[in-house]
Amino acid sequence: MRRSSTRAGPTTYTPGPSLTLDLLDAEFITQQRTFGAQSCRGLSSPDLSPLGGNKHAVKVFRQMLARETALAGEWACFYHSYNSPALVYEVQAAVAKVLFNFGARHGVLPRLLKSSFEHIPDAAAMLKAFPTWPDQDHNVNFKRVGICCSTSLASPDPEATPTHMFMQGYGVSVVGINVVEKLLADCGTPRKDVKKLAQKVFDLAKEYGLPQATGSTVGLTGHLLQIFINRSCVDKWAYASLPMGVPDPARWPLSKALAKDGIISGQARLTVNPSAFMRARAVRLYAYSADQTFHSQREAFQKALFDTLAPILGCAEVRESAARGIYGGQLPQWWRDLETERAATNEVGGPEQEREELAQQASGESSPACQQRKRCRYGQDCYRKTPQHRQDFAHPGDLDWEQDGEEQPEVAENMQQQEREASVQQASKQDNAECLPRNRCRYGGDCRRKTLEHCRAFSHPGDPDWEQDGEERPEVCETAHQLEQDETAQQDGKKSNALCPHKGRCKYGADCRQQDPEHCRDVVHQGDPKWGETAVPRRPYCRYGIGCYRKGSEHCSRFAHPGDADWHEPSDVSKSSDTNRGVLDEAMNENNA
Repeated sequence: MRRSSTRAGPTTYTPGPSLTLDLLDAEFITQQRTFGAQSCRGLSSPDLSPLGGNKHAVKVFRQMLARETALAGEWACFYHSYNSPALVYEVQAAVAKVLFNFGARHGVLPRLLKSSFEHIPDAAAMLKAFPTWPDQDHNVNFKRVGICCSTSLASPDPEATPTHMFMQGYGVSVVGINVVEKLLADCGTPRKDVKKLAQKVFDLAKEYGLPQATGSTVGLTGHLLQIFINRSCVDKWAYASLPMGVPDPARWPLSKALAKDGIISGQARLTVNPSAFMRARAVRLYAYSADQTFHSQREAFQKALFDTLAPILGCAEVRESAARGIYGGQLPQWWRDLETERAATNEVGGPEQEREELAQQASGESSPACQQRKRCRYGQDCYRKTPQHRQDFAHPGDLDWEQDGEEQPEVAENMQQQEREASVQQASKQDNAECLPRNRCRYGGDCRRKTLEHCRAFSHPGDPDWEQDGEERPEVCETAHQLEQDETAQQDGKKSNALCPHKGRCKYGADCRQQDPEHCRDVVHQGDPKWGETAVPRRPYCRYGIGCYRKGSEHCSRFAHPGDADWHEPSDVSKSSDTNRGVLDEAMNENNA
């Protein structure tokens, strides 16, 4: 197939903004992967309670967290809530797929027309122009090129926390069929086809249940766009902001603020230049909808849109003129008439296929092994952050932790034991690879102690230092005996604590409003028969908590440690009564001594 010869003049190109990506340091990438999902950093677990227990919403939020985890190494994440522009976003994605092979199956495209970016091509230009906008991010010039985003799924946002906005979305305008008509005309659709094509698009949106097309103004009308930007170019396309788009110097540069290990929160403003947002090596987009019906049919909807638009925008006579219309009369340097080239050379695949394969690989969707991983027995309380552990076992937020809204069966007890033993033994071997020989454990193959400290101190059958040259190692030394005695004393102390828990007074007394059964079981309240018998609430806490190395029976009997029946959250200590504070001070003085 030959290109139409009706167009005048030679093809001209515009370079557009540079998309050269800096090579990220391998150590930095590993560190970011260790930190994990951006929305979970510094948190024990993200708060999804604002979703109201909606199974579909909880499921897609966990999918988003799983993608954050999978892409944490090289990508920073942003979230854009919307409702009224949904149809325009979907149509722009479909048009970009027809003309530029954009990956519309995964996400929408917030901006398509390139002419608006002539004077504001990136975040630096937006920051320069911002002081001239009296209405700040409500200014028409901002709306043409920018969108408002949050930097976390769950951290409080002063304007639009995703967990609060997902169900209804966030929007300030109404979009009708006339907007779709103008968009299609600006994209180069022949004038005679504009109205007819716009009506077909609207009818398809209604058929597939898009709330903005069915006329629904209440209920589940929200959408959320998950945006991943390569960490090397975050500051090129985004800047940290306060409400109304006011720059936030406290989080500059934004790329550094999004790479820390602590809690990440706050807003950002993105310059959504299509030159970058249509290219998978710089930006990746994933769309989610609160309406479960439309969300499940969105991929089919995009296919139907493509089939409707392709005969008109995709024909050889219109394709290049449409691309010119989007790019303000000049084609980008990277543009190629792919359909014509394929017809001439029988080319298979292309950028769309490459984009989808990259996206599937990054999110783990194409990996059967990822879908069949065993659950980590510690769940959200897991402290093991090594990449190998995260690859071998599923954790809350991973796609394979839950499927179809139902929990998978728990890992069998013997498999849990094997996992723990294997991890402890492996850590032991690594720690002692350069510190051989260790003393032999006197229990040999019958040893049941699987703690990391024990395995570090003693060798067992199968360890490299269990036998050497056919000779056994010397018997356990005095220090090793002391370690075993300390372990025994700690276990005995925990058993006695479990049998005889110190049940103390509730710190709130008659003002307590907690109805939690566990709270009522652990403490007594005014009116209980034992209220007068509990002047001092339970044992004092050991100030070192889980990091305590004092294993003597006297210490274990005097102070509570994590795992004891009378150990509670540290916050209980800081807020305890004056009497308990006195006991705690005494405990700290004893520890210091």
